[in-house]
Amino acid sequence: MYVILLKNTIYKGMPKTLQRVGKNYKHKRMKKLLLPALIVAMGAGAAFAGNMMKFNETGYVFDEGQQLCIADTKMCGEDETNPTCTWSVDGVTPLQRFISPTECGKILHEILP
Repeated sequence: MYVILLKNTIYKGMPKTLQRVGKNYKHKRMKKLLLPALIVAMGAGAAFAGNMMKFNETGYVFDEGQQLCIADTKMCGEDETNPTCTWSVDGVTPLQRFISPTECGKILHEILP
């Protein structure tokens, strides 16, 4: 038979089930459960945000005279099944992805609701 004098006192001869009663054990167990859950939630949030960024980007037009990429106000995406995203000035020139100030890349497509 064991006698517990204080709530958080642990004696060497005490069974492990009685030693685990107290704040420290509960705190360690909470850390073990909470940290992995937090990491998984952050990873899912980052994946979702990265996926949304892929679909909403500003389209650019390459100006042959200035040899520069010029931004348009239209937002475009990558879904190739949608119609090509066109410049708001002439409605014909396709908008492209920005690579550098002197280089535009892949042709972008409209974002349909």
